[in-house]
Amino acid sequence: METNTKISDSFNEKQSLQVIREMIEVSKKNLRQDGLLFIVWGWIFFISVFARFLLKTLIITQEITSYVNKSIIAIILAGLIISGNYLYKKRRVVRTYTGQTLRYLWGGIIFLNLYILFYQLKANMNIDMLYSQYMIMLALGTFVTGGIIKFKPLIYSSISFIVIAQVGFFFHNEISILLAAFSFITGLSIPGHILYSKRKS
Repeated sequence: METNTKISDSFNEKQSLQVIREMIEVSKKNLRQDGLLFIVWGWIFFISVFARFLLKTLIITQEITSYVNKSIIAIILAGLIISGNYLYKKRRVVRTYTGQTLRYLWGGIIFLNLYILFYQLKANMNIDMLYSQYMIMLALGTFVTGGIIKFKPLIYSSISFIVIAQVGFFFHNEISILLAAFSFITGLSIPGHILYSKRKS
């Protein structure tokens, strides 16, 4: 009887370790697929901010400016809908502790960014002056995410956000906007492509 109990306990331990390994692999695979979100938002932010740069530097009519601003809002809303739908479908398939932790992290960052944007618009503030705040919050998100999933390109991207934000202080408004635009490529899109490319490994 005692022998059977030991065999059963050993078998249960092996089963438990196997389940843990499988959950870790599932979690890694899901997080690699999340690289798609970094790609999408990296390009959305780049297009939006680069469009603002063009509006600042080129002679453009008020009508075109209004059209571009509305297009930027439409692109951001489309990104929110796509991201929400993607996360909702994924949540129904599998839930992991790591995935839930990162959802809370990025949910908080998105909420804070939207709150700052709403406050700026309500106070008629110049949105272009506060890109550095968005970059620093994204640096926090990419740094923590990279640390949790042990993915160094995201950690390096967080450093790129901070460096570019600091460098932008030494230039005129237009140049700082252009730097901010490219920070979304180096900080989100590039590590997102690298992460997504590893989804089948």
